Amino acid sequence: MLKFFTPDSNWTWYASDGSPVDEEGYMDSDKPKVDFMFFGLVSGFELELRHFSLSELEAARGPLGLPIERDLYFQPKTLKALMELHQKGLTG
Repeated sequence: MLKFFTPDSNWTWYASDGSPVDEEGYMDSDKPKVDFMFFGLVSGFELELRHFSLSELEAARGPLGLPIERDLYFQPKTLKALMELHQKGLTG
């Protein structure tokens, strides 16, 4: 599991699974893979399980223009544990 976050806002992405995808977002085609699609927990306006791509993370900027970073010190937890932490106002 990986954790990504915006240092200048409260958005956090936890990637629990992922696959390389082609330009149309398909992972099972013979076309060249150009992106990576993750599935995991996203804490932003809401707390939700969803897909998000590496290219989206690379393009996004927080309110001060800072890029999204990977938390190199994150200790993996289950999605359930992360959801419970965020529902209590804590982060993983």
